[in-house]
Amino acid sequence: MKLVGSLTSPYVRKVRVLLAEKELKHEFLEESAWTAETTVPRYNPLNKVPALVLDDGHSIYDSAVISEYLDAPGSRSSSRGSARRRARTRRGSRARRAR
Repeated sequence: MKLVGSLTSPYVRKVRVLLAEKELKHEFLEESAWTAETTVPRYNPLNKVPALVLDDGHSIYDSAVISEYLDAPGSRSSSRGSARRRARTRRGSRARRAR
């Protein structure tokens, strides 16, 4: 997993704390959504952090959706299909509301 975000974002901190509490290995990619050369839209079309990039390349964004995904039973095991589907559905509904 890879967490994309900035060190100053409270939403990124929320996810970082959850990852630390659960002792989940992840890479942290420090990105600012406010610079011209940002790569954040690769992971979140709304150009907001945090975004969690899963091992299969798909990303989940919005701290509430990421937190729910990480808290779901089996979300990081081989039986993570339902947690991933739920996160993608929530991600899409939150993105539509943000427009």
